Amino acid sequence: MVRHWRGELSLARSYWINYLVLGACAGLSFGALGAAINIRGVEQPVCWLISLGLTWSAITLFTIWSATGVWRAATAYRRAGKRFWGVAAKVTIALGAANLVYSLLFVAIPQGLGICEILAGDARLGSHQFKVVNNGSMLDFSGGISFGTAKEF
Repeated sequence: MVRHWRGELSLARSYWINYLVLGACAGLSFGALGAAINIRGVEQPVCWLISLGLTWSAITLFTIWSATGVWRAATAYRRAGKRFWGVAAKVTIALGAANLVYSLLFVAIPQGLGICEILAGDARLGSHQFKVVNNGSMLDFSGGISFGTAKEF
């Protein structure tokens, strides 16, 4: 991990193994773990929010580690007089960093804010109530469907 961070590994190993292969494995692992935690997200919204925060934090930290190592390896590769692949790797890393920033701003943060809004309760919905009518043969529901309504039902 430290040798990758410092850019001491070859560009090929840094890029293909540490950035792409480990990145794909990490992404699949984070996705599977998040999905496993979020199965019960409807019943445990706080776990849902924590899972989201930890998942995006892990993705961000892994991306910074792997991108930094590739960038440094690409710099060393270019110093050795091999220009094309060093530039290509840096362009790819820059595009990946831009994608991460975009994903954080337009996916992660809105997801977190949405979950926080769900936890706090949507003031626009108003309260809801259940009434048993028709001598117990019907249930009347009125109001907004909010987080926890299904469990209350």
